[in-house]
Amino acid sequence: MHKRLFNRLSIAALNRVYPTVTPESRQGLHGCLEDIGPAGIRGWLLDCAACDTHLKVDAYLDGHLLGNGLAVGHRPDISALLSRPIDCEFLIPWEAVVLPPELAKTDPNRDVRLRVVAAASGRELHSMDDFIHTAGEILDYAEAATAALPQRENSAQQATLADAAGEPSPTGAADVRAIAFFLPQFHPIAENDLWWGKGFTEWTNVTRASPQFADHHQPQLPGELGFYDLRLDEVREQQAALAREYGIHGFCYYYYWFQGRRILERPLQSMLDTGRPDFPFCICWANENWTRRWDGLEADVLLRQEHNEATDLAFIQDVLPILKDPRYIRVKGSPLLLVYRASLLPDPANTTANWRRACQEAGLGTIHLCAVETPGLNDPNAIGFDSAAQFPPHRMQTCPAEQLVQNLSPDFKGRLHDYEWTVADEVNAPAAPYRRFRGVMTGWDNTARRGTAANIFVNSSPQAYEVWLRGIVDATKRDLPAGERLLFINAWNEWAEGAHLEPDLKFGRAYLEATRRALTGTSDWQTLVDYASRRGELSGAVLADWLRDVGAVLKRQELSCQHLLRSQPNG
Repeated sequence: MHKRLFNRLSIAALNRVYPTVTPESRQGLHGCLEDIGPAGIRGWLLDCAACDTHLKVDAYLDGHLLGNGLAVGHRPDISALLSRPIDCEFLIPWEAVVLPPELAKTDPNRDVRLRVVAAASGRELHSMDDFIHTAGEILDYAEAATAALPQRENSAQQATLADAAGEPSPTGAADVRAIAFFLPQFHPIAENDLWWGKGFTEWTNVTRASPQFADHHQPQLPGELGFYDLRLDEVREQQAALAREYGIHGFCYYYYWFQGRRILERPLQSMLDTGRPDFPFCICWANENWTRRWDGLEADVLLRQEHNEATDLAFIQDVLPILKDPRYIRVKGSPLLLVYRASLLPDPANTTANWRRACQEAGLGTIHLCAVETPGLNDPNAIGFDSAAQFPPHRMQTCPAEQLVQNLSPDFKGRLHDYEWTVADEVNAPAAPYRRFRGVMTGWDNTARRGTAANIFVNSSPQAYEVWLRGIVDATKRDLPAGERLLFINAWNEWAEGAHLEPDLKFGRAYLEATRRALTGTSDWQTLVDYASRRGELSGAVLADWLRDVGAVLKRQELSCQHLLRSQPNG
């Protein structure tokens, strides 16, 4: 029903434009300022004579330059109007805006003029007639967006207090904070040289992957960031800037610590030593044995993890300086520490009690302990943890998908799962009986590591991922109180497992754009319909938010139609 309704509305809107848009009128510059809200200043801009050129826009407030953005986001509605894929949407987030100092001194009820122009031509973009904002509204948007950004000049205590207040995040999604798991494997280390050969990094696995069936997306190769080396400061700065631009609150670094021996620590240590990038982070102790797992040799242990009371206490002493960093992510004032395999702790209740005592004695105060939902974990509270975090695809319901592919390699002996089936199952999952931070994965395909023995989720796509993330955002707002609304994304850069937000050669920034839309409630109508069709029911706050977003989509589409109609010679 929802899809039929949208189809009728969309076709009716497009029919208002198609009869009057001539080839001649499609040439030249077109653009529209569509929304000024908690996420930022949004609209679209393109040159119909050079649709692949990404144009720059500048925003002004009473003549003062606020900031600028690039029109790079995909717009299905504009694509339909011009009968080709178009990337022309821009978003200037409030945290990237510089407000004039005098704005804070003016009457908060005074109307202000906010305008957006095409930077190349100075042409002002058409905007909705009812965009009327006061100085106070603009200040509120900007202050809410920047409140959650780390303050390097403040003390750790000040950062803790700010986070404990439950300030809304830059995404504008009712203080939902999206944290992406971050793999520090992309630089050479002596251990990998010894185990796998000189110069080995995760890129070595990525580039040797080969497809196992028709249209299998392998190898998955990096896009604009290239085959980077995480020893370089500029690479880590680029990653943080890209994540921040698309609404990611912070990174969760895997922390490899074996009885006092750290490996793959250089990216995190450089970030701690330099203070750059200035981006929120936390750590997840990868506390299991390091094995030749991707070759299927589970018993071949390269680094053994020994758990006992002494070693586990030594671990918390080792990470105390990290937990005190002012950028460190906190939950209601408490530093967030994840443990990947809490079930491996021989006496977890005693271990967590020791950790809490060590944090108190070090002057850190309380700590929020989160157990990742890996095999063997049941109720985190029963073993001394405060919460659990979902970690797809672990413990996810799946559906076999061999029938969905063609020309499957006769040598393939792995497993195929239907990504879209899992999405539908997860968006309807009930709340857990304990505090749970929900999780979503962009996809999963570890062909680069396991070859013909891979686990692969087929039918993954940016749109299906956006539907899943939208459902997780709704569940997070429903199940968790303000200040505790975290969700986890697997992953920022798990390239060898086919789970990455970073741009690749096939999809570009599509997964990042889907992330921002899901977090800010700005999905297109196809995604909203898909989400509604996968939900068992829409009711309460979820229905209210969905209807709000539907209305916003229709309003944007109507505005685009009005703009193109006005551009006609007789319009």
